[in-house]
Amino acid sequence: MAEFKPRLLISLAFILILLLFAAAAMLFYSLVACLQMNAEVSGQRLPQFTFYSEQTDSDYPIDIYLPASYNKNKQQRFPVIYILDGHWVFSRYARLVAAQRLPLILVGIGEGQKNRRLLDYGPRGALEYSFFLKDELIPKLEKNYRIEAGKRTLAGISLSGAFAAVMLIDQEITNLQFSSYLLFDAAFDTDAEYLYQIGWFEEYIKHAEGFDWPSHPKIFISSALRGGNDTETQTFIKLMLSNAYPKENIYFEQFDVKHGKVGEPSFAWVLALLY
Repeated sequence: MAEFKPRLLISLAFILILLLFAAAAMLFYSLVACLQMNAEVSGQRLPQFTFYSEQTDSDYPIDIYLPASYNKNKQQRFPVIYILDGHWVFSRYARLVAAQRLPLILVGIGEGQKNRRLLDYGPRGALEYSFFLKDELIPKLEKNYRIEAGKRTLAGISLSGAFAAVMLIDQEITNLQFSSYLLFDAAFDTDAEYLYQIGWFEEYIKHAEGFDWPSHPKIFISSALRGGNDTETQTFIKLMLSNAYPKENIYFEQFDVKHGKVGEPSFAWVLALLY
């Protein structure tokens, strides 16, 4: 009997370990199933990755959200919104899209090195950054994901909103057509000499020669009324209209929020109009 007890204890311990492993495995597969079910219902945010640009010699964090229906129909292509300043707003925008279960791909493009956005979105680096988007990032993503190229949208806020306006006006240089532009409380006029002033946009718009383009993208412009860029935004709209940009293609909304809070209500407003 003295020898039997240790063997019995060892056997019981072994059985207990097996039961624990089985329970852990069941829990793991249940969690995986729940995650898969959730992805099928509300969409999926992919792991963030880094993209190196030869044009700017900088790394950028990239986030991608795929809609719930992405894996159901392998032939279907989806509209896409490329979101500048993604490190600030991507998560909030993705939650809005997921909550409405919209068949829409989101791409968040974050800041490179700290304060890199001041260079990339401003006049000093806008050309190189536009080439990064046009020649490097967008072709790569549209090769790897089922994106409908004819339904691209570019979204910017504050300084990146001003950059998005540059991309809109300077179609000849960038040679990349977006069907819509989202300019949320854009920094059209600043005190910094190395950033934008509204007079710069005035001259730039004049060079567009009446926007004699084959098509005119829709422009969704918002402003923040509490210390935001409302006056400058309305001046920009007047400049566009005075140079023959179609009035029916410009949408404008004011929000009674501070500059830093304008992104989410603006994005929700656009989703309601576009999708």
